Amino acid sequence: MKTKRIFKAAAITAAAVLTVILPFSPACAEEQGQTITEGDVTYRIVSENAFISGCSEDASSVEVPEEIDGHPVTGIDENAFAEHESLISVKLPETITSLGVSAFAGCSSLTTVNIPEKVTEIPENCFALCTVLSQCSIPEGVQKIGNNAFTSIEDMSWLTLPKGLTEIGNYAFSYSGVPAEFVIPEGVTTMGSMALYYCDTLESVTIPSTLTDLGTLAFLGSKNLKDVNVADGNEIYSDDHGIMFSKDKKTMYFYGAGRDVESYTIPEGITTLGDAVFFANPYLKKVVMPEGIVYVGSAVFSNCTSLTDVNIPSTLNYISESMFCDCEALKNIEIPNTVQTIYEYAFLNCGIRKITIPSGVARLNDNCLGYFDDKNGNYFKYKDFEITGYKATAAKTYADKNDIDFHSLDGIEISPIVIGCIIGAVVLAGIVVFIVVLVKKKSEY
Repeated sequence: MKTKRIFKAAAITAAAVLTVILPFSPACAEEQGQTITEGDVTYRIVSENAFISGCSEDASSVEVPEEIDGHPVTGIDENAFAEHESLISVKLPETITSLGVSAFAGCSSLTTVNIPEKVTEIPENCFALCTVLSQCSIPEGVQKIGNNAFTSIEDMSWLTLPKGLTEIGNYAFSYSGVPAEFVIPEGVTTMGSMALYYCDTLESVTIPSTLTDLGTLAFLGSKNLKDVNVADGNEIYSDDHGIMFSKDKKTMYFYGAGRDVESYTIPEGITTLGDAVFFANPYLKKVVMPEGIVYVGSAVFSNCTSLTDVNIPSTLNYISESMFCDCEALKNIEIPNTVQTIYEYAFLNCGIRKITIPSGVARLNDNCLGYFDDKNGNYFKYKDFEITGYKATAAKTYADKNDIDFHSLDGIEISPIVIGCIIGAVVLAGIVVFIVVLVKKKSEY
C-alpha cells in the first residue's frame, strides 16, 4: 500500500475530504419523468411513484407528504437537498424506501431529519458535512452505511448502529463526534478503510465476532481511542487488554493513540506490524521490538512525539516509509547491519541529527534522512545533519547527492599533499641526523 503523505501530520484534512465526498452531478441519472412542485419541494413522477428531486434554496423546514397527486413518495434523488444551507429540519414519510447519493450532503444547518423504517441503505455521502445534525436515528432495517455517509458531523451522540447492519463503508464516520463507546453490532462483516478516521470523541471500539474484513487505518487519528475490544468468537482478530492483534497473535494491528503508557514491549511471536500501529500516540517514550519481526507497515511510529527509545530488530531488513516521521523527541537510533533499505520519509521531521549507516544498507530513498517539510510538499535539509558510514556505500552516495556532511569509518583519509609533506619531513629529518652524526665523528678526530 502506497501511503506517501497520508500519514504525515494528519495529511488528509477536512478540506481534502470535501473534494472527494461531494461528487454532485447536474442531473439525476435515472429517468426524469414528469415534475411537480408543491411548496418548497419538487418531485419527479415515474410510473406510479414520486421521487423528491429538489428543494427551494431558502427553505428552512420541510415536511414531505406520503403522496403527490395520488403518487406515493417512495424515494429521494441524488443531491435532492444537497448544499441547502438554510435547511434546518426535514420530516420524511414512511412510504420512502430509498435515499439518493449525497441526498443531504452539505446541509450545514440541518439539525433534524428522520430516516424512514423501510430504508435499507444509507448511501454514499448521504449526510456528509451536515455538521450540526443532532436529531436523527438509523432504523433497524438498514443493512449498509455507504462511504462518507456521516462524515464531519460534530455531535453524533445520538448514534446507535442497527442490528440489521452488515456493512460500513470507507470514511463512513470520519471527522465526526461519534459516541465515546462505539459498538459495532453482531452481523457486521465489513468495515471500510478510515471508517472512524480522526474521531476525537472516540474512546473505545467493540468489534463483533462476525467482522472479518476491517479496512486499513480504520481508527487512524482518533487521538483519545484507548481500547479496541474484540469478541472472543472472532476468527480473524483478537485483542490483549484493548490492543488489537490477529487471531494467531502474529500480527499487531492497532495500539490506541489515547493509551497513556510510557513504555510498551511488543509481545514475543509477533512477526508483522501493520500500517500506523502506534500512530500519533503522544505518551509512549520507549518501545521494545522483539527479534522475529520481519515486516513493518508504513508510518508505524509516525507522530509519536514523545518517543525517545526504540530498537530495530536484526530480523528486519528495511525501515519502512514514514516509520519514524515526526518523532521529534527521537535523537538516536541504532541501525543493525541487516537493514538493506531505508524508505522515503523514514526519518522526516525527526529529532535525529547524527546517524551511523552500516555497510549493509544498499538503498536510501529520497528524503529518508536529514530532511524536514512544511506540510505542503516542500522539503528542506537540516543544515547540521551528519551521516557516519563507509566509503563506496549507499550512505556515502546519499550524503554526496544531498550535500550532507559525511564521516568515514574506513580510517583516516590522508590527502596526497599531506602524504608528500610527511615524506618530505621524514627525509629532512634523516638528513639532519646524518649531518649531526658526521659532525660528531669529525670532532672526535
